[in-house]
Amino acid sequence: MFLINLSALADPSSSPIKAATSDPSFITNEMKKNAQITLETTPPAFGITKDARDVVFEKAGMTQILKEKKLDEMDQDILFQSLKSDDLSKTISKFPMIPSAKLKTAKALIQGAK
Repeated sequence: MFLINLSALADPSSSPIKAATSDPSFITNEMKKNAQITLETTPPAFGITKDARDVVFEKAGMTQILKEKKLDEMDQDILFQSLKSDDLSKTISKFPMIPSAKLKTAKALIQGAK
């Protein structure tokens, strides 16, 4: 998640741009110079922490695949939410680079956690 105080954009001389994120990988060097950035540790609104998400992916045997396919934190959150909310066929079509058997296992793990 990345939030920006848009009022600072309207009049940049009034105050520096303020932003908050829970993922430090979204912070660029330019942003560090020109903005006040706060790292937040609040779990995302859909109720899963990064650690819990990663446990599901690990149990499903997906960790290495996610690294190889270079899915960043946001992509992994989107994948998890799709596994949680969408039909498996829709998730498979959104993430064809991940073997469908792995996605099916992850979905079963998520559904079993309810």
